[in-house]
Amino acid sequence: MHTPLDYDAAIVELDRLVTAGGENVRKTVIGSSLDGRPLVMLDILESNVDETDVQRAVLTAGHHGMEPGGVRGCLKVLSWLIEGNGRSLLDCLHLRCIPMVNPDGLVIDNARNAHGANLDMNYQDEDGLTEPESKAVWKAVSEFQPDAAIDMHNYAATHSSVYIHPRNETPEDEEIAGRIVKRMYDRCAKHDFPMWEPPWLENYPANVISLCHRCYQEFHAFPIVTETNEAQFEPEEEAECGFLMASTVLDLAAETWPGHLDSGFPVQSVKSGYTTSLYARGKTATERRANRIELWQHRDYLEVRDIWPETANRYRVVLEAVKGYWTPRQGAGLRLRFPNGRTVRAVERDGIELEESPLDGYQVRTDSCSTYLYIDMSYLYGCTDVIVYLQEA
Repeated sequence: MHTPLDYDAAIVELDRLVTAGGENVRKTVIGSSLDGRPLVMLDILESNVDETDVQRAVLTAGHHGMEPGGVRGCLKVLSWLIEGNGRSLLDCLHLRCIPMVNPDGLVIDNARNAHGANLDMNYQDEDGLTEPESKAVWKAVSEFQPDAAIDMHNYAATHSSVYIHPRNETPEDEEIAGRIVKRMYDRCAKHDFPMWEPPWLENYPANVISLCHRCYQEFHAFPIVTETNEAQFEPEEEAECGFLMASTVLDLAAETWPGHLDSGFPVQSVKSGYTTSLYARGKTATERRANRIELWQHRDYLEVRDIWPETANRYRVVLEAVKGYWTPRQGAGLRLRFPNGRTVRAVERDGIELEESPLDGYQVRTDSCSTYLYIDMSYLYGCTDVIVYLQEA
């Protein structure tokens, strides 16, 4: 059931949450809409936490003014983080939230802003940022360099859904996105909120650049757009459904994803095959983020090939910097995946045997299905040859 947003009441609720959050919440006005309404942004983080070692997520809503369910869900997420069970996440998560991107549209219950522009598709590039709202939002987001980007919407349909913006470039990204959407589906189904059968990873056309799409392009942030079902839900149900979907993603900030060395959003692998992955290393979340963005922005210069079995227990992998004038300065790693039941006997990089060490050697992790080998590649230059010797466990 479509129920327009009470804009004034939403502003009052935001101010209440800012007060309730105390030192953990910082409110900033990042600009104004065409009609002069403030664009409010909240930064939420435990005040005594070392910010260099936390995950960063952007949460937005209200790009379309006639989709108030996204704003209601966003406010519920904020309440959960500030005064509810989600507060424990603030030890490892910095959330930057812009809950009403299009306040003029929300006031008159119109999808577009006062210029008649669709703000959801106004993030193509610097020249494509034509509106004051999208300019202010992108400035705040690009300075933040998030690890995940969530944009909340609603629409008139019989089921809720999830969009991944854009189509993921690597097999690993595609697999991770599908598994996260499945989690969202299961969680919503448990609370009797129907979603389209997963993985419903709808992708926008290549010429349509949403905020989440651009965050993926620029930073390799995990990009997801939630759409709650307005046709059958009451406003309180819309808020709950949106909250369930968005909080499923935010929970990943405290989780170590299978096959990953560090906790946080599973975005460190920037180039992957089916058994190999080039990933960003670093001692802190800030270091890993900077290295990930550098590797991601130069991904077209790099080639990582799948594991080649030369003999029963000897495997070769070639990692190549296709354009030799650029090489990673630091923080590159190679991850190999083998079936479980094998142990690593020795690792050579360009003919030099490496020690088992997290700094400049290799590490091994196992789970119920696979053995993962992580190899330091910080000094990748030209063509790097890796030989792995295995033995039966």
